Amino acid sequence: MSRRQYNILDKVIRLCESRGFSVESRIENSPTAYYRYQFGPLGTELRRNLRNAWWHDVVRSKGKVYGFESASELVTHVSEDKTLGTNKEESTAATEEETPRRDDFDPLSNIFLQYMTHLLGIFPGIEVPFGTAWSRKYFERPDNDHYIFRSHEREIMSLEFFCAENRVKDWTNHWKRQRLLWWRKFAKIRSNYSLFEEQTELETGPYSKTLVKFMFPWGQESVDSITVRSDLHKYIATDEFRGLPFDKKSIPHVIQVKTDLNRGFLAYLMDAYSEKERSDSSGKVSLCTVLHLHPQLAPVKVAVLSQYPQHNELCEIAHQLSSELREAGITTQCSLHASANECYAYQDEIGTPYCITILDTILTNGVVAFRSRNTTLQEYVHISEALHTVKSHLGFNE
Repeated sequence: MSRRQYNILDKVIRLCESRGFSVESRIENSPTAYYRYQFGPLGTELRRNLRNAWWHDVVRSKGKVYGFESASELVTHVSEDKTLGTNKEESTAATEEETPRRDDFDPLSNIFLQYMTHLLGIFPGIEVPFGTAWSRKYFERPDNDHYIFRSHEREIMSLEFFCAENRVKDWTNHWKRQRLLWWRKFAKIRSNYSLFEEQTELETGPYSKTLVKFMFPWGQESVDSITVRSDLHKYIATDEFRGLPFDKKSIPHVIQVKTDLNRGFLAYLMDAYSEKERSDSSGKVSLCTVLHLHPQLAPVKVAVLSQYPQHNELCEIAHQLSSELREAGITTQCSLHASANECYAYQDEIGTPYCITILDTILTNGVVAFRSRNTTLQEYVHISEALHTVKSHLGFNE
């Protein structure tokens, strides 16, 4: 990795920590250090938006994909004596015993039989193709030392899609295409995301596993995987076929889609990060950060600010407009304690796509300035049209 690439990674990390996207804490416990990450308001919103976008596109917009929730017992204090031993061997054994592993969360047999039982009760007569989806956290020993990759806690959003054997190739190609398009849809540089075929030990042919990888500064890393399995028959006993919508001769294949939320979080921050020169009122040029997050993922959709923060009437109008936007489901910040240029710089830095400035002339003509982060251009609209303008730019349905 070049020095410039290291600099970009360092800058993204500093941005995350200074603006409350994420903060890393290192727990020293010889012989192993553990890393944990806390997410502030901006990081929490970004992760929630990413999770919601996945849920909408994988579950809600599909006809026969059903969402489930189930509790998982997690180790929450990795530094407790019962988890960490006094030497390397004891520490490893204790951690492996106490910490749920990724494979323990979703063995194919448990998932299939548990969720199929629920589906048969809710939708009698259900037939393939169909899918089940859920999101879970788990702990795992990291295999990468780059920032959030070294976290022991990960959240995976999962889809198990069941289809007939004679349609598995078509459905596999469908999900590979859908997952790549999904990642590219929110990206500033779409070519940063690519598909990679990978053979596994499942012996399900050349399309057994496909990875969606993002080009991080240190190299390509997977953020999504699409795995085809044809071994469901190994997990279902003969007496368990009673009530299932197929027999032992027509057991469906399973396409597993797994999306790593932590990696997606960092990937989109890396993809969105940029710097540009900006001149102040005196003509002095400085380098400013701009986070080109997709509006659907941006933690804050619009910021409302006043040209004259000391003007009580203008501030009251700003608060009223902010409330109207929030009631419409639009995440909004109201900033009244800095100049417009300072507010623009801050909102650009945290990825806010749009700003509305309450002008000093609003009391006479009702006009506000609507600014775009990507173009820095302003258009002037009547305050009564502000909500409609924001919705239109965000792509909200009226």
